Amino acid sequence: MTVTFRDLDKPLYSGIAAAIILSGVNKEIPRDIDGQAYYWHRYYRIAGIPYYFATQAAKIEPSCNNKALDVVFVLDGTISDKYFLNSLTFAEEVVENLNIGSENTRVGLLQFSTWAHPEFYLNSYTTKAEVIDHIRSIHPIKGYRNLYAGLHSIVDDMFRSDKGARNKAINPRVAIILTAGKSKYPWKTFLAAPRAHRADITLIAVGAKKLYDVAELIAVASRPTCSYKHLMKDLHELALADSSITKSICNSPVTFKKGKTQIPNLPAKESQNCKVEIPSKGARIRISVQSGSVVYTTAKDIFPNRAYYKDSVTVQPGSPAVLYVPRHDAHLLSGKIFCNLKAGTQNVGGIIIDIIPGETDACESTPCQNGGTCTPDGTDHYVCTCLPNFNGLNCENEIKPCDSNPCANGGTCINQGNEFQCLCPPTHTGPQCTEEVKPCDSNPCANGGTCINQGNEFQCLCPPTHTGPQCTEEVKPCDSSPCANGGTCINQGNEFQCLCPPSHTGPQCTEEVKPCDSNPCANGGTCVNQGNEFECLCPPTHTGPQCTEEVKPCDSDPCANGGTCINQGNEFECLCPPTHTGPQCTDEVKPCDSSPCANGGTCINQGNEFECLCPPTHTGPQCTEEVKPCDSNPCANGGTCINQGNEFQCLCPPTHTGPQCTEEVKPCDSSPCANGGTCINQGNEFECLCPPTHTGPQCTEEVKPCDSSPCANGGTCINQGNEFECLCPPTHTGPQCTEEVKPCDSSPCANGGTCINQGNEFECLCPPTHTGPQCTEEVKPCDSSPCANGGTCINQGNEFQCLCPPTHTGPQCTEEVKPCDSSPCANGGTCINQGNEFQCLCPPTHTGPQCTEEVKPCDSSPCANGGTCINQGNEFECLCPPTHTGPQCTEEVKPCDSNPCANGGTCINQGNEFECLCPPTHTGPQCTEEVKPCDSSPCANGGTCINQGNEFECLCPPSHTGPQCTEEVKPCDSNPCANGGTCINQGNEFQCLCPPTHTGPQCTEEVKPCDSNPCANGGTCINQGNEFECLCPPTHTGPQCTEEVKPCDSNPCANGGTCINQGNEFQCLCPPTHTGPQCTEEVKPCDSSPCANGGTCINQGNEFECLCPPTHTGPTCEESGKCDCAAVNPCTPENISNGKFYHEHVEAAKFCQCAPGNPPHIPPRCFVMSCGPGTVFNPAINVCDWPHNVGK
Repeated sequence: MTVTFRDLDKPLYSGIAAAIILSGVNKEIPRDIDGQAYYWHRYYRIAGIPYYFATQAAKIEPSCNNKALDVVFVLDGTISDKYFLNSLTFAEEVVENLNIGSENTRVGLLQFSTWAHPEFYLNSYTTKAEVIDHIRSIHPIKGYRNLYAGLHSIVDDMFRSDKGARNKAINPRVAIILTAGKSKYPWKTFLAAPRAHRADITLIAVGAKKLYDVAELIAVASRPTCSYKHLMKDLHELALADSSITKSICNSPVTFKKGKTQIPNLPAKESQNCKVEIPSKGARIRISVQSGSVVYTTAKDIFPNRAYYKDSVTVQPGSPAVLYVPRHDAHLLSGKIFCNLKAGTQNVGGIIIDIIPGETDACESTPCQNGGTCTPDGTDHYVCTCLPNFNGLNCENEIKPCDSNPCANGGTCINQGNEFQCLCPPTHTGPQCTEEVKPCDSNPCANGGTCINQGNEFQCLCPPTHTGPQCTEEVKPCDSSPCANGGTCINQGNEFQCLCPPSHTGPQCTEEVKPCDSNPCANGGTCVNQGNEFECLCPPTHTGPQCTEEVKPCDSDPCANGGTCINQGNEFECLCPPTHTGPQCTDEVKPCDSSPCANGGTCINQGNEFECLCPPTHTGPQCTEEVKPCDSNPCANGGTCINQGNEFQCLCPPTHTGPQCTEEVKPCDSSPCANGGTCINQGNEFECLCPPTHTGPQCTEEVKPCDSSPCANGGTCINQGNEFECLCPPTHTGPQCTEEVKPCDSSPCANGGTCINQGNEFECLCPPTHTGPQCTEEVKPCDSSPCANGGTCINQGNEFQCLCPPTHTGPQCTEEVKPCDSSPCANGGTCINQGNEFQCLCPPTHTGPQCTEEVKPCDSSPCANGGTCINQGNEFECLCPPTHTGPQCTEEVKPCDSNPCANGGTCINQGNEFECLCPPTHTGPQCTEEVKPCDSSPCANGGTCINQGNEFECLCPPSHTGPQCTEEVKPCDSNPCANGGTCINQGNEFQCLCPPTHTGPQCTEEVKPCDSNPCANGGTCINQGNEFECLCPPTHTGPQCTEEVKPCDSNPCANGGTCINQGNEFQCLCPPTHTGPQCTEEVKPCDSSPCANGGTCINQGNEFECLCPPTHTGPTCEESGKCDCAAVNPCTPENISNGKFYHEHVEAAKFCQCAPGNPPHIPPRCFVMSCGPGTVFNPAINVCDWPHNVGK
């Protein structure tokens, strides 16, 4: 037996893996996944796949699918491309375990070296694929290792809200920091780390390559460091770390501070780690939920005897929990409590954590449970006095009857008030599970089965009618699979019925169904079986796979050259294209068909064009030009004369030739007869004597055998070269279909049956061995049911065989069978009848109910030290674990036996491991790594060593120079400060004191007026030389946009309107003379329609005047009456032109006014008007006045 690595690609506890690999390891297998991954990596090192099991184990890890985190990777950018690729692969593997999305987990990434370099932020990508694509494109930035720069960047830049960071009380902030060595300035790391901790960022510190500074990583990692600090020997081990780091990410806590913090929801059965910041004066922690239930737990390693600690406080809607943290404990805890929230079986909504500062009574939170009495002890603690059935710090432990473990043999104890009840395991019974139960006591064998105790198990000997472990499965007719050829068996009581597939028929699906049995060929087609398919030979009138398609004249495409065929009954008609004509469009239409040549010219077709051969008298393209040279008719025998300048040419008729057509031409001269035909001149014509293979006027038509219609009786003739073949109709046969076909001609009767023609049908007389319409059904011996007592009959040719039930035997199952008659005991076992059953006494080499189980060499467990035994016939072979060898694995294998030390290294056994003493030229665990000049680290002061064969070259940092970087370079030596800046050495760095006109680390940035952001309130600053100008937003104004612009500042209200600011809008209070949103619409006195009773209103500046009808008077025509002024008729034409007013002669309260103008068709008239209350008309000044002024 050969075991390969891939055979072991099974769960960690597979039998072979455990037996072969783990038996020699004296270490307990951890229960957690991270521990298992390390275990495999530590103890399973086989050449070729050192990390195989570790990688597989790491994949069995928790995911953060229900977490919405803000995660930032902080990668060491100072390492080589090769190792940096391992860092990227590690980041990619962690991302694969996160649920990436804008509403789920967000991811950012930065590198650090001399400075921090963000690659992408938390809001840069919203899908996992985008994040992974960017990660795969990153290259290391190189430089010094300044971890503090990365720490400052995550606080100041990466976790800013405008870069995608969210509420840290709901979305925990996590930074995964991967460093491959010690920082250049570790003390700066120690100063930067607390700043990140105070920002509530969970820092997961990962160190690799054994060059890390453990103190530095402890300072960086969040507390407890055992959960957030991960150390690797080298970057290759990152593949093992992603599961444990994913676990650290998933467990990152949210932070609760003073006041109320709400977690919108927590999915069912999910948990969330948390951290509570406690004010220095102590506080109460109040937890409440709106829906569902949650268990709040305080970390058990933090002062479990304090009042605020409760192992499992369950919080439900309407029942908040209050925990108390006194001043003294707040001081001891350094202001922090680590906790956990775990949801119940339903989703939890609206979790509110309220941190209430200040001390209270220690008993205020009612810490004593189950009726215990709380008594303060005079300090900030308390003592609980418990009821008799309870104990514990808070009386939380109930004293129950089951505490004494009264149930033996693994029984489960259930408290019943002051008593108990034992639920016993299946192997025992009794009040305390002390009585042993045997398997057969429960009568497990049904249907008359006999139960036999087999230690802790039982075996049922079932009757013939049933089977199964407990004889519960009925033996049915179909159990013997009687239906052949894929038939489906259906039980019908004690019988069965076969549902056969389409390819077979018969009681047991043994008769093959042929395709032609269903007569698929229509319209007289002949069916021919072709294996599982059929072929139809159709008559001439039909075609198609089943002769269902009628053959029409156009089906043969008789119309050539693109002609359209139209069926006309049994004939067809061709509609030809313009280029062809004829019954089948075979005659080409040529240019000469339109007789284009005039004056007797002869037209010659030239492709799509024509040429005219003109008579001697004419010439030109169409013989329209007269020609004279041929006037003498020089061409004899009807030859046509063509002028050739001063000469002529005769175009002779077909019967003559020569310059003047005087030589007679015979028809056969042109060899017109094709295909070997003989030409005979017949005067001006010829006759072709054709060979037998051709015919036609010129022997061009091939003679085919079918042309003579040799097939009789409707047979179809098919040309076969020089011969033919007749496809005869079903009624005839023979070479030419002349022989009538009779039903029996096809020998339809099988198996020696005699066929008798019955008109168009036949009848088969079958022999005694067969039956059926065509004698195809075999008459079988079992048809007479010869087997008695339920025996099954099997045909054996002309005989039968009975398969008898277990109770009978004999040729026809007539003889009763006893259990031992069947010799059930194999391998020489002795059978003893026990009623209807038997018992086998087995020889020493075998065992089992029927002595069928071979006693094998491995049964005695000969392989020691966890070796696996493999039977090899009568012998055995031991597959030993890696720690032992020998025939029975008794010889200890020492680590050095495999010569693991390469390149001449000396191996020293160290218990289960080995140590290699390497020669000076090599190093490494197995002396496989070549020692190179740079291995001695010859380059001082952080210089980078490059191997150059047997020598080395130092690439020095900017601070040093020389062959080994031993000469210090002062930062200011390179004059780094530009624009007149003064350089000051600051250890390995420098500081530039810049002139007022410049700034920046090297005084390279020009100081511009706008650099100080002088424009307030979102104003845009524009540099104007040494000054600046602010472009203010619409809401502000002023030189620096500090003055708020209010809606009324633009004086929007016209015509003296008063502007009132209304937030971002304004309202105009208009004077009486104007109206509208901005008082731009003039108010005229007549707009209010002041003239009553049909009076006409006339605007008079800011006043109005009513022209009243004759029936009314008064300022607004409200008084009825006639004009009294008419009596004195003051409105003479001359007065009208002056527009005078006159005192009314009766009452000083009224006065008369002459109507303006002097229309010729209106007599002079006046209007009576009234003065206001308390006033009278003053004719001296023509206005209403106070009475005491009138007459003065």
